[in-house]
Amino acid sequence: MVIHVHRGKGPIDRYVPLPHDTLKLLCQCWQTHRNKKLMFPRFQNKNGKPVKEYAQETIKMSAPQTALKKALKRAEINKKSVSVHTLRHSYATHLLESGVNLRYIQIYLGHSTIVSTLAYSSFFKASSEAIKSATGKSRVMKGSALHAENP
Repeated sequence: MVIHVHRGKGPIDRYVPLPHDTLKLLCQCWQTHRNKKLMFPRFQNKNGKPVKEYAQETIKMSAPQTALKKALKRAEINKKSVSVHTLRHSYATHLLESGVNLRYIQIYLGHSTIVSTLAYSSFFKASSEAIKSATGKSRVMKGSALHAENP
């Protein structure tokens, strides 16, 4: 299953894979407000009055970053450099590590050229080399999973 992301990063629409577990979480989220048009409606109008099912505006652009900062604090992760954009990089890196073709990653991230996406292959190569030097084993792709092998 895929989901249409309307005007995600930049004004670019894209379709990205939607895992079944994520769909279940989104359904639970929707159950809290049942808005017919918006998945993430703004729960308060400009006067602070609660609105849910009839909300016409989406959440503020800063809401995901604020939620992430609260989650980091609850998890006692004190890294100031972690952001929503970090999650985007992690997603791309995990796709690459799972053997997803760079062209698909380019499409999922909405990159206009493959050059932007190629940066992830250098991150992957650097992390693979670091693992090899630390463990004496290399990571190789077999199917869609990564396995360690002796060189």
